[in-house]
Amino acid sequence: MHDLSMSWASRRAGPLARYAATLPPTEDTYVGWIKRYIWFHNNRQPKEMGASEVEPFLSSLATQHGVSASTQNQGLCALVFLCKAAVV
Repeated sequence: MHDLSMSWASRRAGPLARYAATLPPTEDTYVGWIKRYIWFHNNRQPKEMGASEVEPFLSSLATQHGVSASTQNQGLCALVFLCKAAVV
């Protein structure tokens, strides 16, 4: 089944990352984080979410998935990029 929120991440965030002159590996990483964030919130549209959705996602990375602080920070950077992309 095709999901609009997930396709948004690939269709919108990827080109914006290229426009922002990020390197291809960074672009791929950001799109991956954005997809995980959307999936975590039951495929909601990114424009429907805000700061109140970011904290539970980042907390779950540490508590449920045991990621390091630097990995959690990478996810945060991708979400900051998402916030900028969502308002464009």
